[in-house]
Amino acid sequence: AAKIQHYTESLRQDLFASLFSENEEDEILEQLQWAEHQFDLQWMLIKPGSVLVGKTIGESEIRTITASSVVGVIRDDVLEPNPDANFRFQANDRAAIIGTDSSRETFFQLTRPLKNS
Repeated sequence: AAKIQHYTESLRQDLFASLFSENEEDEILEQLQWAEHQFDLQWMLIKPGSVLVGKTIGESEIRTITASSVVGVIRDDVLEPNPDANFRFQANDRAAIIGTDSSRETFFQLTRPLKNS
């Protein structure tokens, strides 16, 4: 009887462990899919006359002001992946921005020329 009880308990644990694992994996996948839609990547042109031109990523306080991150910059057809805080923007750089719709819109406003330029 003890062997049957032990065997039954073992089967029960295996069954529930696999169900928990599948549910956990489904939940993680669902969370990743949700996050993917919340944090889209968008390329934006840094226009001449933008407040960003001539400033570094750090000086611009992009993460603080926009809540977005610069994950790449294309300059003269060369990709600079994951630029650090010392990367200095130039006019006509194309910046890859990741963040929410709202944070990317805030960054976009910084890429536009100043009105008195």
